[in-house]
Amino acid sequence: MDEENLKTVKINLQGDPSICVVDDDNFVVDLIGRTLNLSGYKNAKFYNSGEKFIENAVNNSQNFSIVISDIVLPGMSGFELCARVKQVNPDIPVILISGFDIEDIHSKVIECGADDFIAKPFNPLELITRLKIHLAKYEKVSNSSIQKPEFSKKTNMPFIGDQVGDYVIVDTIGWGRSSFIFKANKKGIKQVFALKMLAPHVISLKDLVERFENELKMMSSIKHPNIVNFIDKGRYGEIPYVVMEYINGLDLEELLITRGKIPVNDALAISYGIASAIAELHKQKILHRDIKLKNVIFDVNQKAPKLIDFGIAREIEAVHITRDGFVLGTPIYMPPEIFEGEEATIKSDIYSFGATIFHLLTGSPPFVGESSKELYKKHLYEKPRPIKDFRPDIPEVIERLIIEECLAKEPDKRPESMEYVEEKFRNYIKKL
Repeated sequence: MDEENLKTVKINLQGDPSICVVDDDNFVVDLIGRTLNLSGYKNAKFYNSGEKFIENAVNNSQNFSIVISDIVLPGMSGFELCARVKQVNPDIPVILISGFDIEDIHSKVIECGADDFIAKPFNPLELITRLKIHLAKYEKVSNSSIQKPEFSKKTNMPFIGDQVGDYVIVDTIGWGRSSFIFKANKKGIKQVFALKMLAPHVISLKDLVERFENELKMMSSIKHPNIVNFIDKGRYGEIPYVVMEYINGLDLEELLITRGKIPVNDALAISYGIASAIAELHKQKILHRDIKLKNVIFDVNQKAPKLIDFGIAREIEAVHITRDGFVLGTPIYMPPEIFEGEEATIKSDIYSFGATIFHLLTGSPPFVGESSKELYKKHLYEKPRPIKDFRPDIPEVIERLIIEECLAKEPDKRPESMEYVEEKFRNYIKKL
């Protein structure tokens, strides 16, 4: 992420808000610092402990507009820090971040009065988006002079009610490192669609935009019951977009949180659907690169998993983000070779699939850690706990497939293809 890539989302400020960042992870501090700086926020102060922040910022009555703090800190926790800030000024926004699996984290976030929570690893665009939202809210209270982000007419992102081609934006679904997803309606049609477009900081990379559009042509021909259907494509000014079917359902991470442990046969049926979808992508010479629970939506209407976000933006990220030292993918599902900067392959997708299914079956990813570095070491050297420790009813053949084959440390020891993995699940499902 360099200045040329982010200049289109640079924020023009009349009064530069003072941002306090509290984190003892140097990697995270560097990421946040560069993200803030390249996004136009020049007035940021950094502290490696809650005590130092309280001493230097709070007790000395320094003016600050927002606080971004890790939860797990040496000494005072982020929860305690937040409570102290709210005692001084309850209107100051506090965003808590953590990559650690903390029991009852969401209830504790609410109890301490925090305004938001972001799980590590987070993407820079998400952080800036959340930051802007809370600063805008704070502006109404404090009468600060912070302006909304200003994009050029050519790169302006649509808002609710705006028309994009034949479609009208009705809501925001979510965003990623390099894209936004909106809920949209088409003129004269009651059906709801999902409209995905590249983020402004990407469109300055002309060759990557062309790659995005070329890949759309290829992916538009893919029809599979477990892959989200592509409907249409176009441009909004300079920004390319794609229209997909809107899936009524929850992603698998939300499904686990809201419904708890999924019956093993249901989980294996879902796993089979995901394996089948990835196998189809690989047949079309497409790598997913970011297989995880959040990228699979369970369609409540069709009672089937739908793989989303497959390869479009990932191709873009693979080129320019890794060039600046960013790691591609989601670390809790990431194979060791990707941590080491190697190119993604079919074997990489197979590992991420194994980690995802492990999480689906057990309710926990194969490895957890407070930092990307810690996760890397675990992915490289540690063996996951047996699935039977969590699910005694797991078939032995499936456990062996996930633990011994898909999650093998060395790519050469993993299955040769997703078709092999798909067949293993298919053979088991047939016996049910």
